[in-house]
Amino acid sequence: MDTPTLKELPCFAVYSATKRVMALYRPLLNELDITYPQFVVLMALWESDTRSMSELSTHTTLGNSTLSPLVRLLEHKGLVAQTMPASDERLKLVSLTLRGKRLARKARRITDTAFTASGLSARDAKTLIRICGSLPAA
Repeated sequence: MDTPTLKELPCFAVYSATKRVMALYRPLLNELDITYPQFVVLMALWESDTRSMSELSTHTTLGNSTLSPLVRLLEHKGLVAQTMPASDERLKLVSLTLRGKRLARKARRITDTAFTASGLSARDAKTLIRICGSLPAA
């Protein structure tokens, strides 16, 4: 059996596609002074204004060691606020600030622009999302 080439490996195709998608988003997100991982956190909060850190971790698939510094940076930029309810001081909640909510309008333009630049049809995009979503979790 021959060893497959890089172009024959699904893992390399996903890796390469990820790099190309990040390249599409980078200049668009630079305008907002945020990175793609920060954008992912904001997207999760735009879906639901307030989430616990554990909910954010689950929803974004970002581990706590990655998520905590991202949230701190977003807080420093005035886009989110962290609170601990008096009823459970172990629970840390992350909420959008007014500035973070306003950024959602600009973000919609970014996702539309990046999608158009991808050259994917709506049907192909849905297929890609389905395929990627069917991959097993680590």
